[in-house]
Amino acid sequence: MARPRVLFVAHTLSQHGDVGGVELYVDALRRRLRDSFEIFAYAFDGRHGNACVLYDEDMTAVERIEFDGVYDRMSLSNPAKERAFDGVLRSYGIELVHFHHLLGQPLALPVIARGRGVASIATWQDFWAVCDSYNLIDHRERYCDVSHRDPGICELCTLRRTGRPRDAQRVRRDAVLRTFAALDRAVFDSRSSRELFAGVFGDAVRSAKVEILALPLLEPVAAASSRVRPPRPAGAPLEVVAVGNFTVEKGADAFLTAAASLRDEAIAFTVTGRVQPRVAQRAARDPAPNVRFTGEYRPADLPATLRAADVACHLSIWPETYCMALSESWANGCIPIATSLGALGERITDGVNGFLVAADDAAELALVLRRIARDAAMLERMRANVDASLWMDEGEHAAVIAAWYRELLQPGSARERRARAARDAARCAADYGCGTTPRVATEIEHADADATRVVRSTSSASEALGDERGGEDVIELDFAVAAWEAQGALDEVCGAAPGREARSIAGDELTLSGWLEPLDRDDGPVWIVFDAIEDGARVLLPAKAVARPDVAAHLGDTGAVTSGFHASVAASRIGSGAFRVRLARLANGVLRATPPRAVVEIGAGLRVCVP
Repeated sequence: MARPRVLFVAHTLSQHGDVGGVELYVDALRRRLRDSFEIFAYAFDGRHGNACVLYDEDMTAVERIEFDGVYDRMSLSNPAKERAFDGVLRSYGIELVHFHHLLGQPLALPVIARGRGVASIATWQDFWAVCDSYNLIDHRERYCDVSHRDPGICELCTLRRTGRPRDAQRVRRDAVLRTFAALDRAVFDSRSSRELFAGVFGDAVRSAKVEILALPLLEPVAAASSRVRPPRPAGAPLEVVAVGNFTVEKGADAFLTAAASLRDEAIAFTVTGRVQPRVAQRAARDPAPNVRFTGEYRPADLPATLRAADVACHLSIWPETYCMALSESWANGCIPIATSLGALGERITDGVNGFLVAADDAAELALVLRRIARDAAMLERMRANVDASLWMDEGEHAAVIAAWYRELLQPGSARERRARAARDAARCAADYGCGTTPRVATEIEHADADATRVVRSTSSASEALGDERGGEDVIELDFAVAAWEAQGALDEVCGAAPGREARSIAGDELTLSGWLEPLDRDDGPVWIVFDAIEDGARVLLPAKAVARPDVAAHLGDTGAVTSGFHASVAASRIGSGAFRVRLARLANGVLRATPPRAVVEIGAGLRVCVP
C-alpha cells in the first residue's frame, strides 16, 4: 500500500552543513515517520545564490530550483518561488505539508497549499512570523518584549534596523494572519511562545486548531544519557558549561563577564560549540584564565560533556520557544541556570530543578554560581527533583505528529479540503501566480500609459462603473489581481496626502502620485487598482514613470530610482461609488497589488481618505 506523501519545508537542512536544533529535529522526525509516510524535504539554500532544493525520502536531491536576484529576508512575496512551490505540490502528488520554518520562503506557501487542497501543519520554532528579527532582538540589541509594545515602536525599530519605511511591520503581520488562517494545524513548542504570538495576533492563535507539543529529547543523545553520577569530590572546582552556539543572543556576554568576576573562585568555565566571531574577538581581547573553549562537537559526544559538568548555563537574552539543550542537561544530571524568559522560565522551577536569573545580568549569575560552589549538597538535592517527566521522548513525540497527519489525511478531511480548494482555487491561482490567463497579461503589458487607457473587468456590475463604458481607450477583460506585500506609498491624491479625515475635492480630475518598489526584473509601469467596495468591480489605470532618487537613497538600491509614478484621469472614466485604491506591478504574467492605500469616493464630486 502506497504511503501518503508528506513534504517538510524548512529554512535549511543538515545536508546544507547547518546543524542546529531545528535541523536535528527535522532529521529525527523524518527518520521516525518514514515507515508510515513518504517524506520529501524542500529547503531554501543560500550557500551559492538564491535557490530551493527538493529531496526525496533518501535525502537525495531531485530538483534544485534557482531564482533571480539575492534573497531579501524582508520580502514577503516572490512570484517565482510561489510558482515553484505550487509546481512541487502538483508534480510530486504531495498530500500534506509540514512547515518547519519559512525563512527563505514566501509567507504565502500555506495559502497555496490550501488552494491546492493539500493539508498543512506549521511548527513555529522561533518568532520569524512575529518579526523579521526572529529572536525579537531590537535595534538596541535587547529583547523588545514585542507582545507588550506599541505597534508604532515596532515600526520605528524596523526602520532603524533595516531602513524599511513605516508600516512595514503592519503589512507583514497582515500577511502572517492570512498565512495562519490557511493552516489546518498550528503547533507551538510551549505555552509561553503561544501566548507571545497571541499577544501580537490575538484570538487567531487561541483557536481550536492550535496545539502545544514539546520538542523531544533526540535519540542519539537520549541513548547515551544518564542522570547517575558520583558526588563532586571535596575541593574540586565547580564545573560550569555552556553548550551549543555561543553568541550574544545566547547570553555570551553575561557568561564571560560572570566568569571574569569569579576568576579567584574555585569555579571552572567551559564553552563547547560554535563561537560567534564578535564573541571570539572579545574573549581574545580579554582572556580569562578560568574559561576554556573546546570547539564544535558531535551530538553523540554531548552527554559525556554534560556529565563532566555540574552546572549548564542557558542564558538566552530572548524568549526561547523550547530549548532542547535544557532537556539534554537534565537528562545528564547537569543542573541548569537559565534566564527567566520564555520557555526556560516556564519549564524550570526556580530553586527546585534549576535556577532562574534575569536576562543579561552577569552579577546575578555570579551570585548564584558562588552560592552553589559553597554548598556542595545543593546540586544533589536538586538532582533528586529531576526525572523524565521534564522532557518528551522522541517516539512519543513522533506518535503525536503521526496521529495528526492521519487525522488530516482521512478521506472525509481530504474531501472537505478539495471542496474548499475548488471554491477558492481561482482566487488562489490568481493571487499566487498559478494560473493567470495569458491574454490578460498580454493586454495589460501592451496598454499605453501615455494614452491613459483604462482596463476594466468584464465581470464588474454596470451600475458600479457608471454609464460611460467602452470606447477605444477602454479595454474590457475578465482578470484577477494578486496579493503583494510590497513597499510603496501613495504620496498624493489630487495634490495632498490621504488622511484619516475624508477630504472633498472639486472637479472631476483625479491625480495620483507616489512610489512602488520594483520586482526582480523589468516589470513595466505601476498600475493603480480601483476596487469597488460595494460589489468588487475592478478597474486598472496605468501610471507614468517618475524618477525618485530619494526613494533609491532611502532603500539603498539604485534600481529603485525608477519606482516613482504619476497618473491622471477623469474620475468619471473610473466609475461611480467608493473604491479602495491599491498599487500594482506586472511580473511574469501576474499582476501583483499592495493592500489598499486610500479610499476614493466618486460621485457628484471626489472625496479621499485612508482606508
